[in-house]
Amino acid sequence: MSINSIYFIIFVAVTCILYFIFPKKARWVVLLVSSYIYYALASSKLIVFILTTTLTIYLAALVLGKIEENTKNRCKTIDDKTMKKEIKHKAKTKKKWVIAITVLINFGILAFLKYYNFIAGNLNSLFELLHFGVEIPFKKLILPIGISYYTLQAVSYVIDVY
Repeated sequence: MSINSIYFIIFVAVTCILYFIFPKKARWVVLLVSSYIYYALASSKLIVFILTTTLTIYLAALVLGKIEENTKNRCKTIDDKTMKKEIKHKAKTKKKWVIAITVLINFGILAFLKYYNFIAGNLNSLFELLHFGVEIPFKKLILPIGISYYTLQAVSYVIDVY
C-alpha cells in the first residue's frame, strides 16, 4: 500500500476513527494492530520483523520485571548485607544479559534489513578478486518504513525498564 494512494488515506482515516472511538486505555491496541495491518499489506514478509521486535521487547520487559521482583522478594527475607549484595549483583548480571540479547536480536534485524545486500555485494567482489567459487545471493529486501526509528524506540524502552 503506497502512502500516496487512496487506500492509504482510507486506512489512516479508519485508524483515526477507531483510535478516537476506543477508550484511552485501549488506544495503543488500535495503533499496534494498525501497524501490523499496514506492514502486512505493504509486504507480508515484513510482518515477521515487526512481530519479532514486538515479541522480543515485550518478553524482555517481562523478564526484567520478574528478575527485579524476585530480587526484592529474596532480599526481604535475608538480613545479611553481603548476601543481599550478592543477590543484587547476580540479578544485575542477569538483567544485563537480557538487555544484551534483546539489543543483539533487534539491531541484528535492523542490520540485516539495511546492510545485507551491501555486505553480500562487497563479499562477492572480494571472493571474485581472490578467485573463490562462492557467490552470496542478493535478496529483494524491502526496508520497512521507519524501521530504524521503531527499533531504537523499542530498544530504548527495554533499557528504560532495566
